[in-house]
Amino acid sequence: MNIMPGFRFIARLGALSLALTLFTNLSAQSLQTGQGSGWVKLGEKKVNRKLDRDEIPVVGQNSLFTALQFRVSRSHANIARCSIYFENGKVKNVRLGQNIGEGGESKVIKFGLFGPRGVKKVVLWYDTMDEANKKAVVEVWARP
Repeated sequence: MNIMPGFRFIARLGALSLALTLFTNLSAQSLQTGQGSGWVKLGEKKVNRKLDRDEIPVVGQNSLFTALQFRVSRSHANIARCSIYFENGKVKNVRLGQNIGEGGESKVIKFGLFGPRGVKKVVLWYDTMDEANKKAVVEVWARP
């Protein structure tokens, strides 16, 4: 009786299982996804009470995206406009004019008919005027 071929199969299966577990854990740590929908969190900023301009650099993301969305927590935020800078040097300027409540989200900003694009940074113009004197947090999410 030759037991070795069965042992090799089990060893290979164990190695494959270990590799799959490591890949799954690393993927979960490197990409924060939202609501099981495939969205990836690119970054976040606290909003000052006055009109403010902030840049959110997109670093460590090796993916192409088809759309962006902003999500707000802790207070409400008035997002006037944004500029999306792509890796190919193009810029998409979007006038939002949206007052997003705590726990709310903006409309989805689609990148157009030219397919997925790499995002270099997102520039936001916004403010918050909460009577409780809380600063809103605006998160930038992208859809692959």
